[in-house]
Amino acid sequence: MRPPAEDSATPIVSLRSTSLRASAAACAISSSVVGPVMASRDIVAPSSRQEERAMIAMWVKARIKRDQRKRFLEAIEIDALASERDEPGCYRFNVLQDEQDPDVYYFYEVYKDQAALEAHRTMPHYATWRAAADTLDGATQPTRCATVFPSQSDYWDKR
Repeated sequence: MRPPAEDSATPIVSLRSTSLRASAAACAISSSVVGPVMASRDIVAPSSRQEERAMIAMWVKARIKRDQRKRFLEAIEIDALASERDEPGCYRFNVLQDEQDPDVYYFYEVYKDQAALEAHRTMPHYATWRAAADTLDGATQPTRCATVFPSQSDYWDKR
């Protein structure tokens, strides 16, 4: 994925973490993408392919109402921190702010599998986030991604 030209109107998110940059590159950060980005058969060993596909990675774009920023940040901080701390199936929950548009945030979430994602949605901290959904300026734009690297056995299970 080539970065946009410097004069491009496309927002650029600062991704300082190497794993976030790699994950973002592996995942199309566009609402025009319909399905997951799948790992090449040459990259993922046949014996681990099914296990790797079970993991769920999501890149979610959210635009907030400027006057609701404080409430939004309080709610999403509760959800993100408690998700990583209290949910064994939540491997990552990062919240990033777009450097060019301060009203745009991105969530990068990785779950062990669909059951872990469903469990996340039943947690009290998720309810806190849902109660603040009116801070959003429109619907969120989620994109599901397949983790290409690092693989679950190489990284996520060592968490």
